[in-house]
Amino acid sequence: MHSSKAHLHGVTLEALLNALVARYGWAEMARQVNINCFKSDPSIKSSLKFLRRTPWARKEVEAMYLASLDDDAPVEKADPWANWQKKKPLPQDTIMQSWSSKDFTADRAWGALDIANFSGTTVRLHWTDQPYIWHIIDGQEGFAGMDGQVAMHVNVDGEEQIIMLNAGDIFYAGVGCEHVAHPQGAARILVIEKVGSV
Repeated sequence: MHSSKAHLHGVTLEALLNALVARYGWAEMARQVNINCFKSDPSIKSSLKFLRRTPWARKEVEAMYLASLDDDAPVEKADPWANWQKKKPLPQDTIMQSWSSKDFTADRAWGALDIANFSGTTVRLHWTDQPYIWHIIDGQEGFAGMDGQVAMHVNVDGEEQIIMLNAGDIFYAGVGCEHVAHPQGAARILVIEKVGSV
């Protein structure tokens, strides 16, 4: 039984919400806890703001999370856009668009949102809570920390070095760089690389 608050220790409100969205989706969450931030244009950002200001609602959401730990029901396939702020779709020939990276969560580790493709170079927003794999790149790569923290493990002359990438930090890897990214919890990273990179 997971009804103890001890099971909330170390779980941030954002992580708790992401877990609930992945398990139930916004509609079921709104059915279980009747609050507008789950019903009307739901997003992680708006829910965090409301729940941080409203203790009674936060307690109900925490109780729902604890109950979900005991729930053996099959997990609803997560919609990678479930907690994305809804925006009106732009025409195909649009010249601009904006996103809030903190609101993006993919349905799997290293899931991505394609932002742009410049003649074979892609710009993608990745969400992950799991490490990638060690690999040697055959093209240049750029990483910009958008949210969370990532430990970039790099092989330099046979020795592993770790470079911490925080929100706002940029990491460049040149051709032949052997590295692996280890997020420290959930993280969002903007990656610029050639099409088809590993």
